[in-house]
Amino acid sequence: MLTAAGLVTAASPAEAAGACDITAITPATGPANATTSVTVTGHGFTDLAACGDTVGYIEVHDSADIDEVVTDIDVTDSAVTFDVPALPAGTYTVLLRGAPPYGAIKWGSTTFTAVPPQADLAVGLSAVPGPLLSMTIGYSQTVHNNGPDTAASGTVTTTLPSQTASVSGLPGNCAYDSTAKTVACTLSGLAGSTTQTNGFTATISTLALGPLPASATRTTSSPTDPVSGNDSATATCSALTGLIVTC
Repeated sequence: MLTAAGLVTAASPAEAAGACDITAITPATGPANATTSVTVTGHGFTDLAACGDTVGYIEVHDSADIDEVVTDIDVTDSAVTFDVPALPAGTYTVLLRGAPPYGAIKWGSTTFTAVPPQADLAVGLSAVPGPLLSMTIGYSQTVHNNGPDTAASGTVTTTLPSQTASVSGLPGNCAYDSTAKTVACTLSGLAGSTTQTNGFTATISTLALGPLPASATRTTSSPTDPVSGNDSATATCSALTGLIVTC
């Protein structure tokens, strides 16, 4: 057993029976660069007789020698509640230590992971034909933030049918590239559980015939998008003749 003096001694019968241990930390993760209130559960945190010490402070550290000492703690025999300080993203070892300044480690350790911010953006695209004989298609491009964090910035690009002749009705945050036949729409400060919708109209060449496929894709975003499976959507219309479009 490691003592405050750094000597190895035999464990007491109570310690050997598991009377002095950590069983869980809740929650085990939290946002990076923000404080997180956690509770470590276990046994013998205040049992001086069984464990030879009582929990006096918390030590949080990583392999890069980031070392935080937490003395503001609430201790019972089976739980210790405290705030993990704001830390960079990474996984940290959490030690329960005895009386300061060099408290013994009687209860083992657990880990806490500081998770970088993430914003899962889900892209949608729908299309409806314009008035009869107009050869137009109205597109609605959506991006929904599934969270958990705010999307600080991002771009969703819609690739229009190659037969697109022009685009009208663009919102101020969207731009049309007539060469690439794309509409790029930006977003900023999109909170979790909210949706941004961008609508515009594409005019199709009267020479078009057959399928008119379009797709919308998240091309950039910050912070990291953890889910790639919902980053794009498609909508397909058809030109039946040179004057009729169906979707």
